[in-house]
Amino acid sequence: MTEPTGYYDVHGIPIHVGDLIRVKHYRHYQRRRQMWLYFRVARNGCRFVVQNWANLNAGEWQCLLEHCGLESAEVLADSDPGPVTFNERERRK
Repeated sequence: MTEPTGYYDVHGIPIHVGDLIRVKHYRHYQRRRQMWLYFRVARNGCRFVVQNWANLNAGEWQCLLEHCGLESAEVLADSDPGPVTFNERERRK
């Protein structure tokens, strides 16, 4: 099982280290299509950070998890599909 970060997405799913999340970026001006940023959650020392979704080097990160826009974050996938997947995790009410 992966390590929980203590943060939750908009659906109440807990965010764990190794999860792929998406965060609202902006709404396109022509067709009003929502644009997203995709991140992978990592741990750097004692802080939880986000990094480029394709980058697996834990030393290279973009910002802290709490500063990346968690009010619009959604968990898309987990890196360790063990006995419990991300959509089967205990949700916050």
